[in-house]
Amino acid sequence: MPESILMQYTGNKSVFRDHLFGTRLTWKQGETHAVSLSVVERMEKFPGDFTRVGVSVEEAEEEATEPEATALPLPVANVAIMEKERLIEYAATEFGVRLDARKSRENLMNDVQHLVQGTM
Repeated sequence: MPESILMQYTGNKSVFRDHLFGTRLTWKQGETHAVSLSVVERMEKFPGDFTRVGVSVEEAEEEATEPEATALPLPVANVAIMEKERLIEYAATEFGVRLDARKSRENLMNDVQHLVQGTM
């Protein structure tokens, strides 16, 4: 039996701060968090606000570790030719990271390269 389930906030508020279920999580609209099964049962009493994503955290981790034979490598953007504004935008959209716009283009490029390599 799974210990935690992935739940998505689908309510109408842009941000929901949990004070009802005891998780103390802050949810943005559409955001997913892992919560215990006992909390899931309480959340499901509020239809329309929370939705099960479909798998337990344990199942999602197992699926992530199984290699896919048909997976093709994702194209990597050439950060060396990007302008400063595009580097900031790329980091935000692809990695969810806000870079400091006051940094030089070279420093931003290094930050994005670390994000792409997974070392930041």
